[in-house]
Amino acid sequence: MEEFIPSYPIVSDNNFVDNLWKKKEFYETRRISKSRLYPHQEFVRRFMSPQTPYNNLLLFHNVGSGKTFTSIAVVESHKSYKGRALVLVRGRTSADNFKDQIRKWPGGEVKDYEIKKYISFANKLKRLDDNQVISSFSNRIMIMDEIHNLKHSMSDLDAETVYGQMWRLSHLARNCKILLLSATPMIDKAEEILSILNLILGADHQFDTSLFPTKDDFRKSIMGRISYLNSNQHMAKVIEEGVTLEGCSVKVVPSYMKGYQLEAYKKIDINNLDDSVYRNSIYCSLMTFWDGTYGAQAFTKIVRIKQDNKIKYTLDEEVAKRLRRDNLHLYSCKYSKMLDIIESNKDMLAFVFCEEVKGTGLIMMSCIFELFGYQLYDGENIDEIDKSLRYTLYTGDTIACSNPEKRLDGFRSPKNKYGEYVKILLGSRISRESVSLTNNKSTIVQAIGRAVRSQSHDLLKVEERSIHVYRHVALARKSNKCVPSVSIDMYKYLISEEKSKRIEDVENVIRSCCVDYYLNVDITTIRNGFGDDISTYLLWYCNDIEASIRKIVTKSTDTLSIGAISTLLNTKKSVLKALIGKGINLDNGTRIKEIKDMIHLDSVTTSNRDTHLSSFKQRINTSTNYFTKVIYEDKRDLIYVVSSMTMSQKVHLLESAILSGNKNISLFFENSFDCINDKYYHILSYRTAEDNYSYSLSSESFKACMKTRVLDGAWKTVSAEDELDIIQKIISKSKRSREIMETRHKIYAIFSNGDNRFRIRNSLSENKEKSLRDLRSINRGRCIDSHSGPMMMDVLLYLLTHETKQESIMDTIGPTFYNFSDQESVMDIKKMHTIKAFTDSKYDSLLLLPYNVKQKLYRWITTRTKKELADIMIRILIENDMYIVN
Repeated sequence: MEEFIPSYPIVSDNNFVDNLWKKKEFYETRRISKSRLYPHQEFVRRFMSPQTPYNNLLLFHNVGSGKTFTSIAVVESHKSYKGRALVLVRGRTSADNFKDQIRKWPGGEVKDYEIKKYISFANKLKRLDDNQVISSFSNRIMIMDEIHNLKHSMSDLDAETVYGQMWRLSHLARNCKILLLSATPMIDKAEEILSILNLILGADHQFDTSLFPTKDDFRKSIMGRISYLNSNQHMAKVIEEGVTLEGCSVKVVPSYMKGYQLEAYKKIDINNLDDSVYRNSIYCSLMTFWDGTYGAQAFTKIVRIKQDNKIKYTLDEEVAKRLRRDNLHLYSCKYSKMLDIIESNKDMLAFVFCEEVKGTGLIMMSCIFELFGYQLYDGENIDEIDKSLRYTLYTGDTIACSNPEKRLDGFRSPKNKYGEYVKILLGSRISRESVSLTNNKSTIVQAIGRAVRSQSHDLLKVEERSIHVYRHVALARKSNKCVPSVSIDMYKYLISEEKSKRIEDVENVIRSCCVDYYLNVDITTIRNGFGDDISTYLLWYCNDIEASIRKIVTKSTDTLSIGAISTLLNTKKSVLKALIGKGINLDNGTRIKEIKDMIHLDSVTTSNRDTHLSSFKQRINTSTNYFTKVIYEDKRDLIYVVSSMTMSQKVHLLESAILSGNKNISLFFENSFDCINDKYYHILSYRTAEDNYSYSLSSESFKACMKTRVLDGAWKTVSAEDELDIIQKIISKSKRSREIMETRHKIYAIFSNGDNRFRIRNSLSENKEKSLRDLRSINRGRCIDSHSGPMMMDVLLYLLTHETKQESIMDTIGPTFYNFSDQESVMDIKKMHTIKAFTDSKYDSLLLLPYNVKQKLYRWITTRTKKELADIMIRILIENDMYIVN
């Protein structure tokens, strides 16, 4: 098929990734310079484009790499093909961020996106039956943001409900492209990625989430399903500050507990590290007051004040009197050390991440900042405030932070690049207010990534584009050991290190077989032949190069060679030759031609062909890789080729055939397209396995979902409100074709484009009187391979004897018939009664056969396999033009 039909490699191929990178459109993403999208974003956009057969992908890209913008790029490239995009997010903050990013896309409009929160959307799905889910959510782009949150950051009950409904949605909805987004699909253990991947794997290819598969089985199952990026090449440089302690590979910034804090920490029974002890030791290591209180008890020292219809937190009077900058280290060694670092870096922004919000966490920290001269930035317009020491709080606590996105926008404002208006951003894991025992590296990575985002430092000078990471740990005494008695903080890092080892092993497997593997490797790894396959590239991605060729040729006053243009455009000569051979016209009425590697201009001659098609023909007739090179004498040969195509290939074939005037191919699809008001329309994409008679399209329950296409300057998708009338007209044409066939033949075949299968319409087996009373009794067409042996024999015997002579029967069934001896063919005629055709008057031609021929025919037909019988039936039907195509 590849010789005739431009296609993409299939994911089940062991060499899938290598074959994918032979495609020029993917290979050239290595050389794309940042304009709107980075190379990794453009690669995903192309991989999930409407032209590819790839419908599901997990975007496993590190934090700050632009996953949201990548998903928007995918959605925007499907606007003409799919319905409204469905975006599922965790909460309000994520929804606001998504809307923000949509507005940054040129022409992006929030109304084109249906943005829902996981929990409320899952509850809605629970109320819908399967058919309602299919009709409401098929033909959509689906984005599931922060997909790891389906099992984390939710109660067990919510997680079970949400995950179950997301699985149901992804496996019921039809004709969808599904994109899962996550920087950390494995948070606590490697097995977590299995349930995520099950959302986009077929129901018959699900992982057992209780047991991780072998490396080879895992690699085979995820082929073509994951895009992986773990690189900061488009982001600020990360500098890890601090020292490395024994047993832990990460650098930390130690500070030593003293005074009230040390006394309280020593009283905690660290050797009995149950949940409450663990929680207490964490809160104590953050901050402890003179009376030994920390955590929830310490939070009572904060007063809530209503001010300008907002709730404001502040320290009570006694704390405000006792706490000073010069004694802060006695209460909190970490907060004191942190302030030292912030104050010593005058022109730098500070992002402080802490999982704890209440207790002695972020809210307490914000009160301390205010005590020492910082003001709360509450999302005001940066242009309307003066320079001053400010901090802002970014958490899921709606009382402490009612407008998180406005605060974040102000902090990230270009005007605030040196922190002159808002110096400090205090952030938590959004809506995560409790301490968790599931310490993991992923949370830390996520936190750092909030600061290290693509484009986040572009306004700074090159030498200033760096992030200094300080992982603060409180120690009870000087020691190199990572044990709870010395530091609960170091113990948490040690646990996360152990958990990350298995995760890193799995990540290495993913890295080795991800779809964009060659985007992230050294040029020396690139193999010969990569980027050489231009068949699909010339169909979908050549417009920019064509425009550049026009510009170069138009401006040039000298003789041009293919080599010169190749150098200017950094494009292979073979691509340029193919494009020019395809036809590139200039505004002055001339066409660019290539003769012996030199560029020439020639006048354009008009064809007598229909003008609506002629201007597009040159876009298709280029090389043996194009659809119009599928040349057959008539449509009877074409059916064998089409029956092995995917639906997307058929759509390309039909659209190309109409453009190029290939009547044989057009006639083959005649029941799926029509010329209405001088425009060509087709409904081929609506064809499904159940649509062998188009009744599903003409029924009242049918729901239009923008799959009708029109040739209007180029092939485009018809809007849902306009396509119903078009569909009905094409279906009426299809019905007329069927009615004509039924007047000519009692038995004929229906080839269904929906599933590439033949069905037999057999009116001989119908009860005519019953069919007049009840349309459901009409034989709509039965798949050949679902016929029983006797049923198949009945049909074949009718076909063999229908309006034919005895010698014609022998010619059709061939030498296998003659090889039977007379002795073998002697049968009791009573045995023939199991096959209706030997006794039923409807099969009159067969009844007239001589007895010995009938015996021999019975013997022959009962010794054929079902496949042999089916092959003969199909051959007879096709050769005698006894079939229609739906």
